[in-house]
Amino acid sequence: MVVLGDSLARGLWHGLYTTYRRTRDVEVVREAKSATGLVRDDEYDWFARANDVVRGEKIDVAVVLIGGNDRQDIRDGRQRHERMGEAWQEAYAKRVSRFMQTFTERGIKIYWVGLPTVRSGRMERDYAVMNRIFQSEAARHGATFIDIFSEFRDARGRYQAHGPDLDGRTRQIRDNDGLHFTTPGYLVLASIVAARIAEDRPSGPIAHFGPAAKRN
Repeated sequence: MVVLGDSLARGLWHGLYTTYRRTRDVEVVREAKSATGLVRDDEYDWFARANDVVRGEKIDVAVVLIGGNDRQDIRDGRQRHERMGEAWQEAYAKRVSRFMQTFTERGIKIYWVGLPTVRSGRMERDYAVMNRIFQSEAARHGATFIDIFSEFRDARGRYQAHGPDLDGRTRQIRDNDGLHFTTPGYLVLASIVAARIAEDRPSGPIAHFGPAAKRN
């Protein structure tokens, strides 16, 4: 299993590594880099990196969590697409599609984790737009979209920084920046992802996801 994406993916990798660490025959590989995304490929080329990853690793599953840094205009040649506009959404969807194809054309199953609810209302609205793109492209490419947008909200649908950990104890699960997760929060996030993977793989080592069982 390879985990790809930005700083959120780094935390998710740690959660999945912890989740599967006692599971034989499952290796969780980190391919995450903070402050990166699919928009600024001039700063970090995720498309080239994805090609290197699929050539260099024997991958069964790719878990992707990316996009947190993509709330910026897209430059396409001499054109500039304003953030979240119609042209931007079309251009961004093409980038998401291209990234997914790197894995799907090689028969690698993708689990694309959507962006979470966040404290900033404006950022959250943009993330909702991006999540719709992720979900649509996942459906087109036979990938699995894991919607976590409503997972970390309170009973009134608001962002919450505190919530139950894997043992049911109320803990701080979101970081003070209102975006990232704490270690207990990443373990909860990892359990959601691992449980979804196990639904598709009811037998075999990757289905035995350890701490995630405590959430059920």
